[in-house]
Amino acid sequence: MLPSQQWARNFSIQPDDIDYLVNLLLEKETPMTSQQLARILVEKRLADEVTALEERFKNTKVYNPAESYTVGNKLVFPKFDFATAVVTDIRAGENPEYGEFDVMTVMFDDEKLKREFAFNFKQPHILNESADDLSFFSQSLTVDEILKEAGDQILQTVEDHLRTHSTLISVAQTWFPKDLMLNVDEGSLNLAEAVLDLADGGPLRTEIILEQIGGLGESHI
Repeated sequence: MLPSQQWARNFSIQPDDIDYLVNLLLEKETPMTSQQLARILVEKRLADEVTALEERFKNTKVYNPAESYTVGNKLVFPKFDFATAVVTDIRAGENPEYGEFDVMTVMFDDEKLKREFAFNFKQPHILNESADDLSFFSQSLTVDEILKEAGDQILQTVEDHLRTHSTLISVAQTWFPKDLMLNVDEGSLNLAEAVLDLADGGPLRTEIILEQIGGLGESHI
């Protein structure tokens, strides 16, 4: 399964997600399609995930055998699914074939498991070249990748939740807060329908309808 498909499989809507979209619509005062709102929500979710990763790995170094470490350093190991550990002990290496190097004991945070790793290791090693402090943040999934692989699934999930939100209304395949809708009395609505009938059913621009029926003043619908 592709990473984007796995991400979409785990995607779910939380109450604060819809609140975020409603507040956005209130702020923009512009109707948005389900596609636009789904994209905005995925962008927000990805940004939140990056922020969470940055907080999780704050003051943490990516393990690199060539680097130097001291007791108390916090390390992250990308090869072990980004598990984190703290250096608890240090000793000299004992294999003369590799020259001088050191060995550290680390305690993994999640499993409370102790393991030993070489450091100050100057011999060629694949981790010496691939390790780059927290470079994996830049390798995150993109919105386009996720929507390309699972856009329909995410869109359906977002729409299902938008429909159940009492403060939103769907107009012409767009979503808009009910609080921002202009109240139109029944008489004005009948006049508007009459104007549209005279125009063979429309459509007509809002300002043209207002000009024909009058009575709504300088409305900015």
